[in-house]
Amino acid sequence: MAATYREVEDCVRNCLVKVPKPGSYMRYIEPHEAGGPERTVPIPGHWRSSAVVGGIIVQRNFYGLTKDRFGRKVVGDVKVEEKTTHKGIKVVLISIDVALGYQTPERELKISNGKGKVGVVFQEI
Repeated sequence: MAATYREVEDCVRNCLVKVPKPGSYMRYIEPHEAGGPERTVPIPGHWRSSAVVGGIIVQRNFYGLTKDRFGRKVVGDVKVEEKTTHKGIKVVLISIDVALGYQTPERELKISNGKGKVGVVFQEI
């Protein structure tokens, strides 16, 4: 069985996101391809941070991020998906496309832990 993906939240633009500090489970992922035999999608290089929140794996993928922004807040476009691996493990995927120029944030991403469920909230600023 292949992994399945379900979009949880449409792309939220101009969102303020806290970037983990250096060494806090941040690692660089080389460009690669994902998909199956019928269709593959190129995935650009990016920084990944994973953590377990309320017993659920939360994986943040930062595209367009430079090391000088580690430990700071950045503005970017955020997409949230739920992935179920081929082994049946659920993962919340948060993809952050970091804005290269300054954007005025409209919302802030908050991740909360609630009784075996991860809450992803976009709080108005």
